[in-house]
Amino acid sequence: MIELISIFCSLALLVLVLFQTSQIVAGTISPKFTGTPAAYAAAFHKQIGLYVWLGAVFGVIDLLLIFISPEPGEWIVKLVGAVLWLGVSAVSLYSRQRLAKLASPSDA
Repeated sequence: MIELISIFCSLALLVLVLFQTSQIVAGTISPKFTGTPAAYAAAFHKQIGLYVWLGAVFGVIDLLLIFISPEPGEWIVKLVGAVLWLGVSAVSLYSRQRLAKLASPSDA
């Protein structure tokens, strides 16, 4: 059950990071944010850094758990989870590159 929750969370992050990044690059920011669009992009750039590490750590943990799992078909679910979490890391890296044009490195 925990693997399914992990898979759903990674899928949600994949979609939301790409969606939010495309909105920020297009110039749309949250109406609740009181700063400038560049400050919003800088704040999201820092948040994306967390997703890069989160995806990499969870992906590697899932890969390591493949060798520990005692049940015969469980390795497939863990492999799917690992690929999705590593995908979160890769998509977040891509999004950081897109946001680097909007947010200067001194703000991040």
